[in-house]
Amino acid sequence: MQTLLDLVALDLAQFLLLSMVVLVAAIIRGFSGFGFGAILLTAGSLFMRPVDLVPVSLILEIAATVHMLGNIWRHIDWKTVGWIVAASLVTVPFAQILLLNLPVTGTRLIVSVSVFTLALMLLRGFTLKTDRLRTVYFTGGLVSGALNGIAAVGGIVCTLMVLALQASPAVARATTSMYLLIGNIGAVGIGHAANTGLFTETVAWRVVAMLPVLFLGVWLGTRRFSTTDAQSWRKIAIRLVLILAICGILRVVYDITVSAKAL
Repeated sequence: MQTLLDLVALDLAQFLLLSMVVLVAAIIRGFSGFGFGAILLTAGSLFMRPVDLVPVSLILEIAATVHMLGNIWRHIDWKTVGWIVAASLVTVPFAQILLLNLPVTGTRLIVSVSVFTLALMLLRGFTLKTDRLRTVYFTGGLVSGALNGIAAVGGIVCTLMVLALQASPAVARATTSMYLLIGNIGAVGIGHAANTGLFTETVAWRVVAMLPVLFLGVWLGTRRFSTTDAQSWRKIAIRLVLILAICGILRVVYDITVSAKAL
């Protein structure tokens, strides 16, 4: 008879570590509306392959937003969501192909440096003042879809873009969450249709096993958001993105160092 560890194809240490990472990532997700994929990929890839984590992350992001719907529904900017989702689905299939073929280190470096640059611009006061919002949303969606397909961090780009347009924390959090729900459903569907091999029975079992941990973390993060003022939330959100990007860059340095020692 198969045990849970057999179904998820992990040993006990890996399962417990994955549970801890999902819990922390879910708390951040519930608070900020983004960051789940970045944390899961950065920390989880220390003991699992990124190609195994991305599909799990995409599906858990869907579940996280469903869990948050009652809290975010009235704050969603639907026009923004529509344009970003439409654009992101253009780049997702190409990004998933790259995920399967590009070196992990190179992919992580591209994503981390890009996210770090965007967050640093916002931290230094960068804002977008334009009447061509559709162009901004569509361009942001293309970038977000690419990063979501490669490393499950598309939500960060969405949040940074909405914040640059001076949206409130509640709108930024809600809009990013809804984008991740619809965009990730599309990404999973595209992955199945293109037969990429990313979404397997093992992935399904891993998602099921992590759902209780996910829901607990999102609930804790949502409670924290409700007691945080707007100015503090913005500062925390941007600095969180910087920290996640720095962690990604440090992971690249670590991988390069390990590879050099092995030669």
